[in-house]
Amino acid sequence: MKYANFQVLRETQYVCPVILLEVGFLSNREEAEHSIKVSSIRAYALVILNSIINS
Repeated sequence: MKYANFQVLRETQYVCPVILLEVGFLSNREEAEHSIKVSSIRAYALVILNSIINS
């Protein structure tokens, strides 16, 4: 977990709770190809959901 002054976090802190996740880098060809698969998107969603439930 890291803390930073990112605009998306800074500008919404008084409006709603915010979490910024990086699940890959589209500039990395292998990660970009992996990230467009429906199975990968579903897996990312399940990991995020599981993390929220278990926190």
